[in-house]
Amino acid sequence: YLPKRGTPTISDIKHGKIHLDQQLEVIKPKIIVLLGATACRAILEKSIPINKMHGEIIEDKQKKRKYFITFHPAAALRFPPLKKLLESDFHKLKDLI
Repeated sequence: YLPKRGTPTISDIKHGKIHLDQQLEVIKPKIIVLLGATACRAILEKSIPINKMHGEIIEDKQKKRKYFITFHPAAALRFPPLKKLLESDFHKLKDLI
């Protein structure tokens, strides 16, 4: 049994990011999907207004990475109107890939 955890702590994010960066260097994905504000803050190191930026690509030219911004699926469960936006974003992502 694992206890329910909420938003990752700064320490969790720093630790996880070390491993994620190493994996991304090996995999070199075409697009990295960031699900929600916490993922955006952790990876981009800045706050992103998800309501305005969802469905868009942000490029990090220094790391040569592209990030697709969308809502976390839990947000669509809590706020049903977001479900259609999330679905629309994934249809757009399919076209980008």
